[in-house]
Amino acid sequence: MKVIVVKDYPEMCKRASRIFAAQVTLKPDSVLGLATGSTPVGMYKELVQMFDEGRIDFSQVKTVNLDEYAGLPGDNDQSYRYFMNHNLFDHINIDKANTNVPDGTAANLHAECERYEQVHDVGNSVTSCGASATTATLPSTSPATSSRKRPMWST
Repeated sequence: MKVIVVKDYPEMCKRASRIFAAQVTLKPDSVLGLATGSTPVGMYKELVQMFDEGRIDFSQVKTVNLDEYAGLPGDNDQSYRYFMNHNLFDHINIDKANTNVPDGTAANLHAECERYEQVHDVGNSVTSCGASATTATLPSTSPATSSRKRPMWST
């Protein structure tokens, strides 16, 4: 993994968005692993701006998110599906059928996790971002099968 140190949050957002944009430009059918929370919001704004300027096309992109709240429908403003729609998906030309967030309203959460494992096991590289409380992790590309995380449910 390559560590990139930047001076501040706006620079991190620009750098991270450029990494994602380069990936999508080089491989239009990329699979992007996306995070929720406050850290990636600036990067999502940068990606939306790039789209608005005609610099990036998401029409063939697929996405995976690993988290969702059990019991919350995707239109609830506390759900991760809502977060992703509001901060990114509703503002770009991605096919919503290609955006994968676990179903928080599934009757059988175990079966939904098993189903989602199949969605996540895409068999090629995933460019992903993540964050912790003190540091942000810029996008990295790795085989989907290496250190694969299981879907997480918050109740």
